[in-house]
Amino acid sequence: MFLDLDQLAKISNMRLYCQTSSYTDSCSIEKGYKCIYHAYTALKQNDELYFADAISILRKAINYRVSELFSNLGVDNLSLPLGKDRRFEKLELLGIVKPLLLHKLLIVRNGIEYNFETPPCKAECEELADVVWYFYKSTDRLCSNRPYSWLMEWQEDGFECFIDFEIDFEKHEVIKFYGRFPQRYLSEQETNKSIPLSNVNIKNRAEQKCSAEHNLHGFLCEAEIETKMMRDYIELLSYCLDKF
Repeated sequence: MFLDLDQLAKISNMRLYCQTSSYTDSCSIEKGYKCIYHAYTALKQNDELYFADAISILRKAINYRVSELFSNLGVDNLSLPLGKDRRFEKLELLGIVKPLLLHKLLIVRNGIEYNFETPPCKAECEELADVVWYFYKSTDRLCSNRPYSWLMEWQEDGFECFIDFEIDFEKHEVIKFYGRFPQRYLSEQETNKSIPLSNVNIKNRAEQKCSAEHNLHGFLCEAEIETKMMRDYIELLSYCLDKF
């Protein structure tokens, strides 16, 4: 059985939003913010040694946050076309960060640490501290909560339709979904725009009173999609994270 993406692509009034998420109790969130505020305190001193200390601890704050994101979103289990050390770029592929300014801080820090370079002036150091602060603020939700399921809703043929799907953020192996939609969305034949389904469970409830009264399709489908069978899984993942 296959899910026909050509049919889904025709939906113009579809709504997609995160339906459920789970709270993540991470002590690193508080630890990271302490690093940032310590850096701001150090920058109040008009001394290059304090500036160098601020840059070093800002680098530590970045490490905390990137590690949190990788852990909470299971990034290491994604098949991304990047090397092990390209952590910022991997987050960029998921639409989470723009790494240019973060890389700038790393370059400054490495120059101070390894080449004994003089740290930038106070204003530039404060700018880098602000970059890290905004990096935290823009990613706080992804570290304090783990998204769990999304809901797609639309109207078609005078009926209310939906697909509720769950993403496994630990292993990124399977997407589970359950939906009520026209039966033409499923096909026995594979095409260039279809996704193979497994563990398919189909129920026809067209004659039930509830379906008729509320203009609901009587066709219900429950199935799983193996992510390795999806050519655009990363694109779907980044789109869902943006909606989160």
